[in-house]
Amino acid sequence: MHQHHEETKERTFANALLYGAICAGLGLVVLMLGMITQVTGLMILGPLMVLGGIVSVGMGLGKGMAEHNRRFEGPEQLYSDVKILSRSAFDNLSRMVFLDYELEDEGVRFYVNIELSAGNKIEFECAKETWYSCGEGSRGDARTQGKWLTQYIMTVGPKGQVAP
Repeated sequence: MHQHHEETKERTFANALLYGAICAGLGLVVLMLGMITQVTGLMILGPLMVLGGIVSVGMGLGKGMAEHNRRFEGPEQLYSDVKILSRSAFDNLSRMVFLDYELEDEGVRFYVNIELSAGNKIEFECAKETWYSCGEGSRGDARTQGKWLTQYIMTVGPKGQVAP
């Protein structure tokens, strides 16, 4: 899993939505011009552009929703010597949770930003218990499945040091 791969997928979905909306809007303009000028070619091209734009938006939304629904699927992976960059929690209204007692509310979602390797930073969603074990700035081993952090074990002591 790599940050660049995630950004490319998100950009593809966004482009499909944007270009589809632009195509549909231009199709309406072409259709209106065709109706005003009574040019048959424009009256045919306009609806085709609108239809193409709607299909592009629909495909972008469908692909994005399918990807979102499969975000926790995939093989389980173990990463060694990762660094916890930050952690955050959001309530069911997408407001960031700051107070400890709010963390116990229903619907709170927990996220951890992890540096898997130099320059490869990815955000994972996790359970509350896993979130509590992720100290910001700590290093350790992370077990993931898709975009879900299933386990984090913090390494205590200097890197590479073996206990006697």
